[in-house]
Amino acid sequence: MTRTPRTAAVVGGGIGGLATALSLRGSGWAVEVFERAGRLPAAGTALGLWPTALGALDTLGVGAQVRSLSRPQTSGAFLRPDGGRIATLDLAAMKRRTGEVGRLISRPALLSLLHEAAGEVTFGERIADLRALEGSYDVVIAADGLHSAARTALFGPRHRARYVGASSWRGTLDGETAGTTETWGEGLRFGITPSSGGRTNWFACAVVPEGQRDPGREAETLRG
Repeated sequence: MTRTPRTAAVVGGGIGGLATALSLRGSGWAVEVFERAGRLPAAGTALGLWPTALGALDTLGVGAQVRSLSRPQTSGAFLRPDGGRIATLDLAAMKRRTGEVGRLISRPALLSLLHEAAGEVTFGERIADLRALEGSYDVVIAADGLHSAARTALFGPRHRARYVGASSWRGTLDGETAGTTETWGEGLRFGITPSSGGRTNWFACAVVPEGQRDPGREAETLRG
Protein backbone atom coordinates (compact mmCIF):
# COMPACT_ATOMS: atom_id res chain seq x y z
CA MET A 1 0.00 0.00 0.00
CA THR A 2 1.35 3.43 -0.99
CA ARG A 3 1.68 5.78 1.95
CA THR A 4 0.34 9.31 1.48
CA PRO A 5 3.21 11.75 2.07
CA ARG A 6 2.97 14.22 4.90
CA THR A 7 2.46 17.80 3.76
CA ALA A 8 4.11 21.06 4.75
CA ALA A 9 3.81 24.72 3.80
CA VAL A 10 6.91 26.89 4.15
CA VAL A 11 6.24 30.63 4.23
CA GLY A 12 9.39 32.34 2.97
CA GLY A 13 11.81 31.34 0.24
CA GLY A 14 15.04 32.66 1.75
CA ILE A 15 17.96 30.56 2.92
CA GLY A 16 16.09 29.17 5.94
CA GLY A 17 12.91 28.42 4.01
CA LEU A 18 14.66 26.74 1.10
CA ALA A 19 16.90 24.69 3.39
CA THR A 20 13.81 23.54 5.31
CA ALA A 21 12.02 22.60 2.09
CA LEU A 22 15.06 20.70 0.84
CA SER A 23 15.33 18.73 4.08
CA LEU A 24 11.62 17.88 4.20
CA ARG A 25 11.40 16.91 0.53
CA GLY A 26 14.45 14.71 1.00
CA SER A 27 12.55 12.93 3.79
CA GLY A 28 9.52 12.25 1.61
CA TRP A 29 7.34 15.22 2.52
CA ALA A 30 5.18 17.03 -0.02
CA VAL A 31 6.18 20.69 0.41
CA GLU A 32 4.89 23.99 -0.92
CA VAL A 33 7.06 27.09 -0.54
CA PHE A 34 5.48 30.55 -0.71
CA GLU A 35 7.76 33.55 -1.34
CA ARG A 36 6.41 37.11 -1.52
CA ALA A 37 9.16 38.35 -3.89
CA GLY A 38 8.59 37.85 -7.58
CA ARG A 39 11.92 36.09 -8.14
CA LEU A 40 15.23 35.20 -6.54
CA PRO A 41 17.45 38.24 -5.94
CA ALA A 42 20.09 38.98 -8.56
CA ALA A 43 22.27 41.06 -6.21
CA GLY A 44 23.51 40.64 -2.68
CA THR A 45 26.57 40.73 -0.52
CA ALA A 46 28.87 37.93 0.60
CA LEU A 47 28.00 35.48 3.36
CA GLY A 48 30.52 33.80 5.61
CA LEU A 49 29.93 30.09 6.19
CA TRP A 50 31.61 28.60 9.26
CA PRO A 51 32.37 24.86 9.52
CA THR A 52 29.11 24.13 11.36
CA ALA A 53 27.14 25.72 8.50
CA LEU A 54 29.09 23.69 5.97
CA GLY A 55 28.29 20.56 7.97
CA ALA A 56 24.58 21.41 7.83
CA LEU A 57 24.82 21.93 4.07
CA ASP A 58 26.56 18.55 3.80
CA THR A 59 23.60 16.99 5.61
CA LEU A 60 21.30 18.61 3.04
CA GLY A 61 23.41 17.12 0.24
CA VAL A 62 24.67 20.40 -1.23
CA GLY A 63 27.94 20.88 0.66
CA ALA A 64 30.16 19.93 -2.26
CA GLN A 65 28.36 22.35 -4.57
CA VAL A 66 28.68 25.15 -2.02
CA ARG A 67 32.41 24.53 -1.74
CA SER A 68 32.79 24.67 -5.53
CA LEU A 69 30.98 28.03 -5.72
CA SER A 70 32.59 29.63 -2.66
CA ARG A 71 36.13 30.63 -1.75
CA PRO A 72 38.01 29.74 1.43
CA GLN A 73 38.71 32.42 3.99
CA THR A 74 42.49 32.81 4.02
CA SER A 75 42.88 35.38 6.81
CA GLY A 76 40.85 37.44 9.23
CA ALA A 77 41.61 40.22 11.69
CA PHE A 78 39.91 42.77 13.94
CA LEU A 79 41.60 46.18 13.77
CA ARG A 80 41.65 49.57 15.50
CA PRO A 81 41.06 52.71 13.42
CA ASP A 82 44.82 53.34 13.33
CA GLY A 83 45.39 49.88 11.86
CA GLY A 84 46.54 48.29 15.12
CA ARG A 85 45.51 44.69 15.55
CA ILE A 86 42.96 43.71 18.21
CA ALA A 87 42.76 40.02 17.35
CA THR A 88 43.52 37.57 14.55
CA LEU A 89 41.38 34.63 13.47
CA ASP A 90 43.44 31.46 13.84
CA LEU A 91 42.24 29.72 10.70
CA ALA A 92 44.92 27.04 10.93
CA ALA A 93 43.60 26.02 14.36
CA MET A 94 40.07 25.99 12.97
CA LYS A 95 41.20 23.69 10.16
CA ARG A 96 42.92 21.35 12.60
CA ARG A 97 39.88 21.24 14.88
CA THR A 98 37.10 20.93 12.29
CA GLY A 99 38.77 19.95 9.03
CA GLU A 100 37.40 23.15 7.48
CA VAL A 101 37.95 26.88 7.30
CA GLY A 102 35.24 29.46 6.80
CA ARG A 103 34.11 29.99 3.23
CA LEU A 104 32.64 33.02 1.48
CA ILE A 105 29.77 32.90 -1.01
CA SER A 106 27.40 35.50 -2.39
CA ARG A 107 23.85 35.34 -1.08
CA PRO A 108 22.33 35.10 -4.61
CA ALA A 109 24.63 32.17 -5.45
CA LEU A 110 23.64 30.28 -2.29
CA LEU A 111 19.94 31.00 -2.81
CA SER A 112 20.09 29.86 -6.42
CA LEU A 113 21.83 26.62 -5.43
CA LEU A 114 19.32 25.89 -2.66
CA HIS A 115 16.40 26.70 -4.96
CA GLU A 116 17.68 24.34 -7.63
CA ALA A 117 18.13 21.56 -5.07
CA ALA A 118 14.91 22.18 -3.14
CA GLY A 119 12.59 22.35 -6.12
CA GLU A 120 9.49 24.38 -6.88
CA VAL A 121 8.74 27.70 -5.17
CA THR A 122 5.60 29.79 -5.62
CA PHE A 123 6.89 33.34 -6.13
CA GLY A 124 4.83 36.49 -5.73
CA GLU A 125 2.69 34.90 -2.98
CA ARG A 126 2.44 36.86 0.26
CA ILE A 127 1.03 34.90 3.22
CA ALA A 128 0.23 37.53 5.84
CA ASP A 129 -1.43 35.14 8.30
CA LEU A 130 -0.42 31.51 8.79
CA ARG A 131 -3.91 30.72 10.05
CA ALA A 132 -5.14 30.94 6.46
CA LEU A 133 -3.21 27.71 5.83
CA GLU A 134 -4.54 25.82 8.84
CA GLY A 135 -6.15 22.50 8.00
CA SER A 136 -4.54 22.30 4.56
CA TYR A 137 -1.15 20.96 5.70
CA ASP A 138 0.26 18.71 8.39
CA VAL A 139 2.67 21.48 9.39
CA VAL A 140 3.10 25.16 8.50
CA ILE A 141 6.56 26.70 8.94
CA ALA A 142 7.20 30.44 9.18
CA ALA A 143 10.51 31.42 7.57
CA ASP A 144 9.62 34.90 6.35
CA GLY A 145 12.56 36.78 7.74
CA LEU A 146 13.42 39.51 10.19
CA HIS A 147 10.22 41.49 9.72
CA SER A 148 8.05 38.37 9.78
CA ALA A 149 4.39 39.02 9.06
CA ALA A 150 3.67 35.49 10.28
CA ARG A 151 5.24 36.20 13.67
CA THR A 152 3.24 39.41 14.06
CA ALA A 153 -0.01 37.67 13.09
CA LEU A 154 0.59 34.87 15.60
CA PHE A 155 2.04 36.78 18.55
CA GLY A 156 1.22 40.43 17.99
CA PRO A 157 3.33 43.57 17.39
CA ARG A 158 5.02 43.33 20.79
CA HIS A 159 7.17 40.54 19.36
CA ARG A 160 8.39 42.40 16.29
CA ALA A 161 12.10 42.84 15.64
CA ARG A 162 13.51 45.55 17.93
CA TYR A 163 16.08 48.13 16.95
CA VAL A 164 19.23 47.70 19.03
CA GLY A 165 20.87 51.02 18.21
CA ALA A 166 23.03 50.36 15.14
CA SER A 167 22.23 50.64 11.45
CA SER A 168 24.21 49.03 8.65
CA TRP A 169 25.13 49.62 5.04
CA ARG A 170 26.35 46.94 2.66
CA GLY A 171 27.70 46.78 -0.86
CA THR A 172 30.26 45.41 -3.30
CA LEU A 173 32.91 47.05 -5.45
CA ASP A 174 35.31 46.05 -8.19
CA GLY A 175 38.69 44.71 -7.14
CA GLU A 176 39.82 41.85 -4.93
CA THR A 177 41.00 41.75 -1.35
CA ALA A 178 42.98 38.80 -0.05
CA GLY A 179 41.59 38.64 3.48
CA THR A 180 38.81 39.67 5.81
CA THR A 181 39.16 42.59 8.20
CA GLU A 182 36.78 44.35 10.57
CA THR A 183 37.77 47.73 11.97
CA TRP A 184 36.23 48.85 15.27
CA GLY A 185 35.85 52.50 16.25
CA GLU A 186 33.71 54.33 18.78
CA GLY A 187 30.17 53.42 17.77
CA LEU A 188 31.43 52.47 14.30
CA ARG A 189 32.51 49.35 12.46
CA PHE A 190 33.71 48.78 8.92
CA GLY A 191 34.54 45.44 7.32
CA ILE A 192 35.66 44.00 4.01
CA THR A 193 35.61 40.43 2.74
CA PRO A 194 36.50 38.80 -0.58
CA SER A 195 33.56 38.17 -2.90
CA SER A 196 33.15 36.29 -6.16
CA GLY A 197 33.90 37.55 -9.66
CA GLY A 198 36.89 39.65 -8.67
CA ARG A 199 34.86 41.88 -6.38
CA THR A 200 35.05 42.88 -2.71
CA ASN A 201 32.17 42.90 -0.24
CA TRP A 202 32.02 45.70 2.36
CA PHE A 203 29.79 46.60 5.28
CA ALA A 204 29.55 49.51 7.69
CA CYS A 205 27.73 49.83 11.02
CA ALA A 206 27.04 53.00 13.01
CA VAL A 207 25.10 53.89 16.13
CA VAL A 208 22.32 56.17 14.86
CA PRO A 209 18.71 56.94 15.89
CA GLU A 210 16.06 54.43 14.83
CA GLY A 211 14.52 55.25 11.49
CA GLN A 212 17.27 57.63 10.37
CA ARG A 213 17.52 57.54 6.59
CA ASP A 214 19.60 59.45 4.06
CA PRO A 215 17.98 58.63 0.70
CA GLY A 216 20.23 59.58 -2.16
CA ARG A 217 23.02 60.59 0.26
CA GLU A 218 24.20 57.20 1.45
CA ALA A 219 27.74 57.56 0.07
CA GLU A 220 28.07 61.04 1.54
CA THR A 221 26.82 59.78 4.90
CA LEU A 222 29.37 56.97 4.93
CA ARG A 223 32.24 59.27 4.04
CA GLY A 224 31.21 61.61 6.87
